[in-house]
Amino acid sequence: MANLYEISERYKNIQDLIGNEEITEEFLEKAAEDVEDELQEKLLNIAKLCKNIKGNKAMIKEERDRLKNKETILDNQLKSLENYTKLCLNNAGLNKMDLGVFKISLRKSESTEITDLSLIPKEFLKFKDPEPNKTEIKKAIKEGKEIKGAVIIENESLVIK
Repeated sequence: MANLYEISERYKNIQDLIGNEEITEEFLEKAAEDVEDELQEKLLNIAKLCKNIKGNKAMIKEERDRLKNKETILDNQLKSLENYTKLCLNNAGLNKMDLGVFKISLRKSESTEITDLSLIPKEFLKFKDPEPNKTEIKKAIKEGKEIKGAVIIENESLVIK
């Protein structure tokens, strides 16, 4: 079967032959009818394919949204379990446990909390949407500089090996 371009070219050629006295009207009508049928069939198939692709796109978007929602649920479950485990270890006065297959431990870490963004010197700001450069602020505070609007807070994270 010919492709759509070839069919449309044949259809155009037949229309160009209209009025040519060397070709009978019956022949032109039959040729035009055949090409038009082939053109309609090809266009119908393309329309079906387009509809199918649109349906597939919608299905993929729906699946992507479903998976994103599932990922959020799993992130929340993980966070909850980690917080629960940290709480229980802290309540028991334990910092680590060897469970055979896993080793669980609490590790101290630090992060920079911005208490007042308007007080952070410009050298410590990233300029896309005013965002403090927490790494540099933390480094400066550790070196003994006082950065108004920022303090280092001590955090605890769960490590599972």
